[in-house]
Amino acid sequence: MKRIIFYSVVAVIIMCLFPDMLKAALPAAPVSGLTSIPSAAFNYSPDDSIEKVYDERIQRAHAPFIRVGFAAPSMISMMDTDLNYYYNRSWSLMADCFFFRKRNRLGNGLDIGARFTYRNFAIGEDIQKKASDLLYNDNRLHLMSWDVSFRAVIGASLARMMWQVYVIGAPRLLHYHAVMKDNKLGDPDKRINLFSIGIIGGAGLEVAPLPMLGIFAEYNIGYVPVGKSHNNVEGHQVYVGMTWRTLGTIRPVWW
Repeated sequence: MKRIIFYSVVAVIIMCLFPDMLKAALPAAPVSGLTSIPSAAFNYSPDDSIEKVYDERIQRAHAPFIRVGFAAPSMISMMDTDLNYYYNRSWSLMADCFFFRKRNRLGNGLDIGARFTYRNFAIGEDIQKKASDLLYNDNRLHLMSWDVSFRAVIGASLARMMWQVYVIGAPRLLHYHAVMKDNKLGDPDKRINLFSIGIIGGAGLEVAPLPMLGIFAEYNIGYVPVGKSHNNVEGHQVYVGMTWRTLGTIRPVWW
């Protein structure tokens, strides 16, 4: 009996100190890193059920793969004063795809991905009435940008949901496409195409009520100069959206 107790204690110590060695020796678990549950025992109360521990480990194992967001008219602007005054109608869509995701056993880590953003700006009727010098009745800006994003994530599991805050930054390639129609003097329509490079950054909050589904809110601001006047078209931007989370690999907690 004493020998059985001795071997059991040794086995528990090995499980706590060397979870990766144990994982390699055992058949594949449903989620990579679930064999590390004993090493995280101090994170849970003795009254917590196995199901609760398992659910939280599942949530920590998942990480955002695809995100889609939307910005309503009052949620985006341009930093350039003149552009922001004239183009007072706007909306935006954005999409992320994180092709590299690394997490530790607390769910914290680093993501690298690609982002596409489309922003639509138009001159409002109120500005048309005020600015008699405008020669076109229909003025629109189409701003399309491509980023390579780097994101640092930290969070915790509360109320059986993952709550994570993050900071994000990226170099940005932008296509500025202006369309002017309905000239008051009868001149033909006019189009302007410009390309520019800049940077964008921000911070956000992501909440995952389910392992594979999350919602987020993110604030962005940056600097992308356009044209000879170097007008900065990156202003305050707030996006809200949904996240599709997929299973990732859990690294040691000290990573």
